Amino acid sequence: MCSIIKDAENNKENVQGCKKINKREENIKNRMYGRQYDGLSKGNICERKPREIKAACTSNYCVQSSTRHCSLYSENVRKEIFENFWQMSWDQKKVYVTSSIEVHAKKRIYVENSRRSYSKSYFLHHKRVRHQVCSKMFLSTLGISETMVRSWLSSSELYSTQLGPENKKNLQVENRRNTIREKTYQDRLNYLIKWLEDIPKLESHYRRQYTNKLYFQSEFKSYANVYEVYSRDCKSHNANDIAPISFPNFMKFLNTNNLSIFKPRNDMCNTCISFESKNISVEQYDVHRKDIREMREEKNNDIESAKAGLCSLLCMDMQAVKLIPQSKANASYYKMKLQVHNFTIYNVITHKSDNYVWDETEGSLVASTFATIVIKHIKKEILNTPNIHHFIIYSDGCFYQNRNAVLSNALISFCVVNHITIEHKYLVVGHTQMECDSTHSLIQRKMNNKQINLPSQLVQLMKDARKSPYPLVVHHLQHSYFLDYENLPKRYSSIRPGNKVGDPTVNMIRALAYDTTGSIYYKTCFKDEYQLLPKRTTRNFEIQQPNLLHPQRLTISKKKWQHLQDLKALIPADCHYFYDNIPFE
Repeated sequence: MCSIIKDAENNKENVQGCKKINKREENIKNRMYGRQYDGLSKGNICERKPREIKAACTSNYCVQSSTRHCSLYSENVRKEIFENFWQMSWDQKKVYVTSSIEVHAKKRIYVENSRRSYSKSYFLHHKRVRHQVCSKMFLSTLGISETMVRSWLSSSELYSTQLGPENKKNLQVENRRNTIREKTYQDRLNYLIKWLEDIPKLESHYRRQYTNKLYFQSEFKSYANVYEVYSRDCKSHNANDIAPISFPNFMKFLNTNNLSIFKPRNDMCNTCISFESKNISVEQYDVHRKDIREMREEKNNDIESAKAGLCSLLCMDMQAVKLIPQSKANASYYKMKLQVHNFTIYNVITHKSDNYVWDETEGSLVASTFATIVIKHIKKEILNTPNIHHFIIYSDGCFYQNRNAVLSNALISFCVVNHITIEHKYLVVGHTQMECDSTHSLIQRKMNNKQINLPSQLVQLMKDARKSPYPLVVHHLQHSYFLDYENLPKRYSSIRPGNKVGDPTVNMIRALAYDTTGSIYYKTCFKDEYQLLPKRTTRNFEIQQPNLLHPQRLTISKKKWQHLQDLKALIPADCHYFYDNIPFE
């Protein structure tokens, strides 16, 4: 009886064991064919969902790409591929996946220090034809994960697939080459960054409020000239023998970092260029051309009045900054130099050209600087032509230089004291060509290919730049010349015609008129009549004399002073005294 019970218990255990084996085999089979099966999660048995096809790729990039063909596979075709794939054995699946993926060295680097050492191209097969697709389309069609693909690829040499031992070795060699290539390129790029840091740069003089672009101080002829100097320095000064980067990459780096060799004035008309590019309408362009015609007609009428002796007609403008010392030596490319400024006031009728020259240690580029020059010049004109009591000035609309409350308050006070009237007219942006430009052209031609060591030598060259009808008048200014008009009590707190949204703004002013009563008039169109500028000032205004703008010479940075000291090796010894006595921080 006991033996019967024992045999029954053994049979029961055998049956249970067979059931477990069958359950395990069925579980493995279900997993292999993508059906629902029991898996483990943190030691606990859990139900795994069956494999299913996922959403197809809808990327616009794949639609427009010439190499990816995700759109060729319809839902029916994808379903057929999915079903055929999950009817394969586990080894067949691995072979299918690894043979459908091409592994190659990465072509582009998007992230620094990336752990990705190779790239993959995915292909789907259907009726003995295969097309490249994106990774999302490949994985979603087969219903597998990227982790599974990565695991199969890492062991693919066991299954005679694309990444065999020989290919894997070649890939490792290629990865090593790419690493060396990346490091070498980074070393070349670091040298370029250091080289560009050593080249002195300037902000835009005329458009500093609109752009962050920097301009090389050294007067390079072209970008090819800059690249030539850079390439030469790579070969001559580079102890590590780092080759220069290519010219396209060089230009790309300059553009990315907002570096330029040109110092453009705001003379190029954006409206005209936009019309040529068909970016603005004909109506807008016609309005612009009408403004230009009215401006020229206004100036022609003023010229006739000046010829008749009814007024004195002047135009004024700032010449592009000059750098001293001016030398052809290669070492001067890497040194900061002293900035020298020239503000020209030109008599349109007599062709007399007064040039006011100063360096950056004698005066700064602020409104008071230009107000001082304009007022002292007109005061001199009054003495020379006492019968003229009306002055007309033409200039561009540069805010800190010509169109601001500091200059306007200085001019209105000057008119009240001297019993004269002044009209200041602003040319249309992009069409600011004036007679004083001829003076700047003569000076530039005289300076070309000259060794200029001191500001005084530049002044002498300017005096010799014109012979007819008579030489240019050049005033070499010192810091004691400039007066502080900005800190004086202001008759007008602002020259903006309006104070509400929609009212005219300062940049819309075409002309300002100052009379002997202390009133300012304005107009926003040359053909309009002058209107009284709304007054914004305190009562009982009294005219006061300005103090000196700079009690002493201005200082330059210690780095620039050191660069100027280094440049003394390129200039005669009798010029060293000037640079030794430049004040610095």
